[in-house]
Amino acid sequence: MEIKDIIQGIIQENPRSQKALVDQFAPYLFSICRRYLRDDLEAQDVLQDTFMRVFKSIDKFNGEASSFKPWIKRIAINIALKKIKLFSYTKETYPDEAMPIVSAPPQAHERMGVEEIMGLLNQLTPDQKKVFNLYIIDGYSHKEIAAELGVEVATSRSILLRARNTMQHLITKRDSYEAKAI
Repeated sequence: MEIKDIIQGIIQENPRSQKALVDQFAPYLFSICRRYLRDDLEAQDVLQDTFMRVFKSIDKFNGEASSFKPWIKRIAINIALKKIKLFSYTKETYPDEAMPIVSAPPQAHERMGVEEIMGLLNQLTPDQKKVFNLYIIDGYSHKEIAAELGVEVATSRSILLRARNTMQHLITKRDSYEAKAI
């Protein structure tokens, strides 16, 4: 089914169109949700909420078929961010340790699998993880991130800098551990 046919079917509350949308977009949206949340169960909840929101608000989509994927992605991200705000772990505190600035080899991430990268992302603070995902992976600007999270643009930049430094530190630490094991 073409996306325009799926959209029209969802407007008409056709279950086959709803299933076609889920089949086509669930893996993509789940990967987005999983980046923002701590585990698969939380990501599945957000994924389900995303599809429910899409089904309820499909009539508000007024773009071309080519703009549907970014529209549904934005819905998933917004729901994930709202869910994070409700979780108690957003209030966790982290020691403000002085971490040495390191530079991971540029190709270090190429030797890592998705699970390894997800493991490193999960070691970031909740704020670092949100800003890193929004800026590096989803392409939001610092102005958009600041508006979304209710912080200053400079704060968004600062959080991203700390997240990048933490990721580089973790990659370097991982690489030195692997070198010792060999």
